[in-house]
Parts: sequence; C-alpha cells; structure tokens
Amino acid sequence: MKQKIRHDQLDYITVYERAVHEQHYTHSRIIVISLTVIFVLLIVWAKFATINEVTRGMGVVIPSGKNQTVQNLEGGIVEELLVRDGDQVVKGQPLIKIKNQGFESIFNESKAAIYGLTLEIARLEAELNETALIIDPELEKKIPDIARVQNDLYQSNLRFLSNQRRI
Repeated sequence: MKQKIRHDQLDYITVYERAVHEQHYTHSRIIVISLTVIFVLLIVWAKFATINEVTRGMGVVIPSGKNQTVQNLEGGIVEELLVRDGDQVVKGQPLIKIKNQGFESIFNESKAAIYGLTLEIARLEAELNETALIIDPELEKKIPDIARVQNDLYQSNLRFLSNQRRI
C-alpha cells in the first residue's frame, strides 16, 4: 500500500520513490488536462459543426387537431387511390375508389325487388279497380320476365273472378 508523502518529506526519500511519486501526479495532471481539452473541443465542435448526413426512418407525424379518420363502413376492395401522401385535399373530394362487388349485387337485387313490387302494385290496383293492367314500358324492358308473370297473373285472376261471378 502506497503512503502519501508530504512535500517536506521529499528530501528524506530515495530518488526512485521520489520519481514514482512525482510521476504519479504528472500522469494524473496529464489525464485531467487531456480530458478537459477533449471535452471543450467536443463542445466547440458540436456548436459549430454541421452534419450533412441524413438518416431516414419509419415514423408517423400526427398533426394536432386536424386528424381525420378515413373509413368505409361497408368495406370493399380498393380499386384506385386518387390522392397521394402530401397532397392537399378539400372537403368532399374523393380520396379512393372502392370496388363494392358484394354490395353492388345486393343493390341490384334490391332494385329488381322494387321493380317487381311496383309491377305487383300496378297489377293489384288494376284488379281492385277492374281496369286494364298498364305496365310501364321502362319496367318491362328492365325486368321482362317479372312483367310477363304479373301480366299472366292478372289475366288468370280476371278469368277466376269472371268464373266466380257466373257461379
């Protein structure tokens, strides 16, 4: 274990011990001064240096207050993206085109049902009022089979009613 040597004791120790003692302090001073200089140089460099290297990474920018959720309640397949990242959009502007095959078929079935019910209403009113069945030519073009069935039902019910009256 090394003992501390006071300055007034330096005259009484050997040359070797004195060299080791003075070298110890010299090394410590050099290390402390070197670290201080390095630290100061790093601070000066950080203050004035410009870094020309850019690092790209994944991230999300969330602007406060202007977040809008874009969603389609019915679902579907994205057919086309009409805007890209960074584009300016206005209220009401279409953002994507969705292929709604499933819902399109349901919509077409519902329209066919409406047309069929419209023809049925026309037939029942004609039977009730005992007037001729007038089928809209547009509906007859759209659903000719149902128009033919409603016309056949009308003719059949007319024959049935006339037979009932004879009895």
